[in-house]
Amino acid sequence: MSDINESIRKIVDTIVYARVYVQENLDNLRSQYGERYLAIAHADGVVDSDEDKNSLIQRLQKSNDQRGIIIDTISNLIKPNLSNN
Repeated sequence: MSDINESIRKIVDTIVYARVYVQENLDNLRSQYGERYLAIAHADGVVDSDEDKNSLIQRLQKSNDQRGIIIDTISNLIKPNLSNN
């Protein structure tokens, strides 16, 4: 049970980090990435981006990156659309 709790905590920490990171760097991120999908790693910021979410996911899977990474657009990170997968 504690492994599950630890995994959930890491996910929540990464989501919180990504939202704060985007808020604090909003103007720069918007000018650099627009509405591309961003891959944001906890404590590392943007590690990759792409206009196509599936291409970004495939690239990250190939890299075998073990960090917790959140993938979403700037707009969704600022104002989450909970019905959007």
